Amino acid sequence: MKTKERIKIEQHLLNEFAQKVGFYNKDSSLFIYVGVESELHKELSLLHLDNMLKYLVGKEKETEKIVKEVIDVSLTNYYFEQLGDEIRSLRGELKSGQFHKRHSNAKLKMNELLDAYNLHSNQKLTLQEVVPAELLELL
Repeated sequence: MKTKERIKIEQHLLNEFAQKVGFYNKDSSLFIYVGVESELHKELSLLHLDNMLKYLVGKEKETEKIVKEVIDVSLTNYYFEQLGDEIRSLRGELKSGQFHKRHSNAKLKMNELLDAYNLHSNQKLTLQEVVPAELLELL
């Protein structure tokens, strides 16, 4: 029997039966109760249900936290890869001489990817920290 159950039972017995049988009038008493009290059974059932609900709510919050962490790590990796692919693409375009055609869109896309990366990684990286100097000058 758990402590909370014992307390509920003792309180119920002392409130419902102790006064009726003169429990408090004797110096040393032994109070024995044999039987099933429907009100006590109901209180214990509610106590068990309440404990189970608290446990389940705790597990649900823990699960939500873990799922959020997994999603954030996954999205952080995704945006990191996208930033790397964009930098690699820009370097290829720079070498081939086609860079000037879309450099304004490249900066906008890099900023969007970096903002998304920062959101999920809880970092505050800037374009200057991520983009190599030779590309940064052209953006």
